[in-house]
Amino acid sequence: MPLPEGLAPALVQMALHQKCLVFGTCSSLDKMDYLRKNGVHHPINYLEKDFASEIKTILGTGGLDVIFDPVGGLSVSKGYKLLTAGGRLVSYGVSSMNKTKSIFGKIRVLAQFGIYHPLQFLSNSRGMIGVNMLKLGEDSPEKVANAMKAVINLAQKGIIKPFVGGEYKVDQMAEAHEYLESRKSMGKIVVKW
Repeated sequence: MPLPEGLAPALVQMALHQKCLVFGTCSSLDKMDYLRKNGVHHPINYLEKDFASEIKTILGTGGLDVIFDPVGGLSVSKGYKLLTAGGRLVSYGVSSMNKTKSIFGKIRVLAQFGIYHPLQFLSNSRGMIGVNMLKLGEDSPEKVANAMKAVINLAQKGIIKPFVGGEYKVDQMAEAHEYLESRKSMGKIVVKW
């Protein structure tokens, strides 16, 4: 199960609770240490190594059961190929779009997702789902409420322990966003009202 930087603490904790073998991607040595300290079995610095090649080397002929991907683009395309039969890829962001300002760069990222057809999912017995919390909240607020209750329950049981990576006052909202966009943050950023 490869995990991204932003949701890594909660996803790692839930995955470890389920006894999963956890892979995590990150962009610095500090973040590799952070992932290790949080129980990630195989942290991979994607700036130094191709995460897909590294995972294939570690797993051999096996594949991954679940991938959570907030990056989008080429990351989704590579991740899909790592899935085993019955595997799922959950795409919940396109942070790779933030790396480019030009319309051509954004089109390139969209093209890197790849083109998928239902027959591909059937023949490989793999699946893909996109999650947009704003759309879920708009169309199915009860699902979001139930998910939040489940998360609170996991926290109350000590299964997940939120890690606060920074606190900002409401008048520091711009600084909080800049810190997130700098890709230096670890854990959640809190804005106090």
